[in-house]
Formats: sequence, C-alpha cells, structure tokens
Amino acid sequence: MADDSKELLAKALAELHGGTIVAQSDGPGCGSAFRVRLPLAPAASSRHSPADDAQAGSAPLAPQVLLIDDNTDLLEMTKEVLETFGCEVETASDGLTGLARLTSLWPSVAFIDIGLPGLDGYQVAIEVRNKDHEQPWLVALTGYGQPEDRQRAFAAGFD
Repeated sequence: MADDSKELLAKALAELHGGTIVAQSDGPGCGSAFRVRLPLAPAASSRHSPADDAQAGSAPLAPQVLLIDDNTDLLEMTKEVLETFGCEVETASDGLTGLARLTSLWPSVAFIDIGLPGLDGYQVAIEVRNKDHEQPWLVALTGYGQPEDRQRAFAAGFD
C-alpha cells in the first residue's frame, strides 16, 4: 500500500469515528509522533471497566484483552502494542476459537474482526451477549464503515 493510501486510510478511519489524526516529525532520523483523537463513547450499561477500579481507589490490575483476527500480522502487531501498555493479551485467529477463548477467559475487552472464518465477528458478539456472565467490552474491527455496518455491529452487541 502506498504511503499516501495509508495516510488517507488512517485519516478516513479517524474521521469515520468523529475524530482526527495528526502526524508530526522534525525530519529524517528524528522520529515521529501521531495523535489520534476520538470522541468519548456514551456510557454503556453497568459493565465493569478498568476506570471503576481507579475510582474505587483499588490498585488497577493489568487489563485482560482478547484479540480475534485472522490477519496474523495485524494480530501480532496489535498484541505487541497492547502489551507495551501493560495489558495481558490472548489471541485467536478464527471465530470458533475466539468464542471459546472469550467464554473461558472473560477478558475486560475483546477486539473482534468482523470478517472471521468459522463464525463471523457479528455471530461471536451475539453468542457472548447471550451468555449469563459479566460482559466484556466488545470492539469491532472492520474495514466496513457504512452506517448500516455500524448499526449491524451495535445490533450484534458491540460497544
């Protein structure tokens, strides 16, 4: 993918979510800084979040995160980034394995690709939301960004 295409894709993804992205560098060899700003989502249900621990004054635990994606390069890169922020990260590369891991680990957050082999991401979310258990935050990962795609993700139970 050409650099211009990558920049346009990043900008389009940020704007699709009502945000902005800005890149800044002082030149070759000086590194780069990227700032992505996204609006805060409206409060969801009474699901537990890491912020609850901070407000209660207890020492926050490392967030447990599950990544479900069939793109192995993206899966590994995202895992490494989350681990640098102190998250405990587990992975799965298809919907059936992802659902099994999700319902055995019950992580704080699950990032789920929509276009998975086996069960797609929508079906994984539906299955999880039908379980009688404390519910994790579900984040949809997808290249589909039309309003009907967002509606379908929310209807399936994504946050």
